[in-house]
Amino acid sequence: MTARRRLVHIFFVFLMWTADCGLSTYLAYAKLENGMDAAVVVGQKDFTSSGIGTSATTLDLSTFVTHIATDGTRLFVPDTDNQRVLIYNKIPSHNGVAADVVIGQTDFVTKTQGTSATKFRNPVAVATNGRQLAVADLTNNRVLIYNNIPISNGTSADVVIGQSDFSGSGSGLASNRLNNPRGIGWIGEKFFITERNNNRVLIFNKTPTANGASADVVIGQANFTSNLTTDIATGGRSARVLVAPHDIAGANGKLIIAEQGSNRVLIFNSVPTTNYARADIVIGQPDFTSATGNNGGRSARTLNDNNAVLYFGRELFVTDDVNNRVLVFKQLPSSNFSPADFVLGQKDFTSSATGITSARDFKGLMEGIAGNGRQLFIPDEIGNRILIFNLADQSAVKLGPQFDQGKAV
Repeated sequence: MTARRRLVHIFFVFLMWTADCGLSTYLAYAKLENGMDAAVVVGQKDFTSSGIGTSATTLDLSTFVTHIATDGTRLFVPDTDNQRVLIYNKIPSHNGVAADVVIGQTDFVTKTQGTSATKFRNPVAVATNGRQLAVADLTNNRVLIYNNIPISNGTSADVVIGQSDFSGSGSGLASNRLNNPRGIGWIGEKFFITERNNNRVLIFNKTPTANGASADVVIGQANFTSNLTTDIATGGRSARVLVAPHDIAGANGKLIIAEQGSNRVLIFNSVPTTNYARADIVIGQPDFTSATGNNGGRSARTLNDNNAVLYFGRELFVTDDVNNRVLVFKQLPSSNFSPADFVLGQKDFTSSATGITSARDFKGLMEGIAGNGRQLFIPDEIGNRILIFNLADQSAVKLGPQFDQGKAV
């Protein structure tokens, strides 16, 4: 190996090391500050507009929670009240960008609902592992899986979870039934579904490949046929009870659950492999038996109606709905009731202003947050828009002309 090639090799090893260590996201936070402005708005032509619409450039998010997703290249948005999911093949870089693909409809101006492999009834969440796309179809009590990311309008789903076929929509309480699915996602090879009305999180050890598949593990309940809101031993809240869970995230082998009904976030130090597992850390409450919103007063430690969690690099983001803000933890908390380091949507940790439509304020109902390490994507539902925050310089690292020309290997 020549000296020049050795130098190039060492440089790329360094780049991979910084990514593994979370250094790139750490450097990104040189720009992060309380109440910072978003850089781009999706669904509106500017930061002061908030109207609804049914087109390739507009959204209607006014009724239901919305959990968006990105694979780093594309942006996926469940446009719930328009009964569709929009796919942007490139991350929008300016306001009012048009979507490239729509599923749930055959075009961008139709908004009919239904129960089939091509229709939705209130799609509220999307998730992707980079190869597949999953959609939580709320009122149909099911999750649809597309084995490949759709590239054309009206694409049919390949697999349905929660129903035996694509025509079923009833709710149920079993290992293969769902009731009000809200959050979905992959952590490694495992697939997760949060069920608000069954007060549980289902874990599938592998992505289902057949309709009506059964989950392997349940969190929040002792078995697949109970949906209690209290611990079977103590009769109250505990480290193993879930009340109206809304979202999940993974973090270095850990599992994070946003539990709306208890105004808290639970952290499991490892992904549970048995039913009724106990959480190890709680955020938003001083202990596992408390559930009061803004416990002790609004602060950097408290939550009120939290709905979504996001983890990438080393940072944790939590949407805090009633407080009209997003809390940012620079490191994943390792102790109960840990304080956040930054807040988005408010100037400080004690404010909760709402009703304003701007680049830094949320009009209300921030739900399923997404990120790609450099950007943060936050739905502002009453504002019928998605705000994109740049957390780092978006320009690429300049390595020299030979790299630009593709000649350096």
